[in-house]
Amino acid sequence: MNWWKKLRTALAGGDKHTGPWCDACRRRVPGGVTKAPPPGVLSPSFYVGAPGRVGSTVVREACDDCWRRHRELTAEGEADYRRTHPVEKYVAALRDRDLSVREDAARVLMTLRDPRAVAPLIAAIRSETDHPRVERSYYVSALMFALADTGGEEARDFLDGLLRAPASWRELHRPDFYPLIPAVDWVAPALAVPGDTVMLRPLLDLLAEDRPVPVRRGVAQHLARLTNGGAGRWSVDGPVVCEITPEGRRMFTEGMRAAADDADETVRRYVTRALAHVGAW
Repeated sequence: MNWWKKLRTALAGGDKHTGPWCDACRRRVPGGVTKAPPPGVLSPSFYVGAPGRVGSTVVREACDDCWRRHRELTAEGEADYRRTHPVEKYVAALRDRDLSVREDAARVLMTLRDPRAVAPLIAAIRSETDHPRVERSYYVSALMFALADTGGEEARDFLDGLLRAPASWRELHRPDFYPLIPAVDWVAPALAVPGDTVMLRPLLDLLAEDRPVPVRRGVAQHLARLTNGGAGRWSVDGPVVCEITPEGRRMFTEGMRAAADDADETVRRYVTRALAHVGAW
């Protein structure tokens, strides 16, 4: 038996790891059911320990007891995280010359969700999207999610406007992968954080408006791709699970039906594919 299998067997109390496994308490759950953190949770912190001695870890699945303990410790854990990660320090780090420092700061701000970071995040996003560069993709995506997770009307309005901007639909070519489209790869996934209706509204508006053919094709293709999620979820890239709500489904169906007679054949093909997927739900 490999050493790592022996270690896992020992941690599981001597039994072979064949059943549900809790990543928090590192034990097999006899006859139990483990579950991942709930949909939409962006923070990787899963709190463990006891009051006064709270720690955090990253889990894929946790048993009911550990998940209950996590909820009990969340308030204390988040307060301790805020004390050790002052928002002013990480807002200032967004201006650091080192890209890795800026990216780490964006990910911390994603967890802090402090309204004071909204204006600096918007300024950082503007500086990156005015002259987008493929090699900074992970950083820009982290900025977008940090802004969306912080929330508020100003953040939503800014992301909504960015998604509607024609420049966001221009392809950035990558030598070893599909072209990067800022609207699809950065903005739309972030707008899924507040909910599917917030994400769908600007996309469907773009499809209905008299926009250039390349923009309408890009929007229609992305909307068709959203229907590939299955299991009651939109197919959204990034660290967010976007549930299909009744209002979102109604909005999507009505908007796509209205675009079914678009003058462009490619747009019509994507719309037909999306409606076929919706009909199979």
